[in-house]
Amino acid sequence: LNWTTASEQSNEGFYIERSVDGQDWQTIGFEMGNGTTTEISNYEFIDKNPSLENYYRLRQVDMTGQIT
Repeated sequence: LNWTTASEQSNEGFYIERSVDGQDWQTIGFEMGNGTTTEISNYEFIDKNPSLENYYRLRQVDMTGQIT
């Protein structure tokens, strides 16, 4: 998985979640964020145990613990 942010504000990081049906999600990893920056940031995560068909989503968490 690859994703890019244009800027970040108080970004602690990203939970990477996987689902086989788009409804039940499992956290499979966490990538640290870059706190606060106006620079472009590129991220990469490799799913080491993918199924045949997968859905993925990111849940971003800030320094206060709020998740979006």
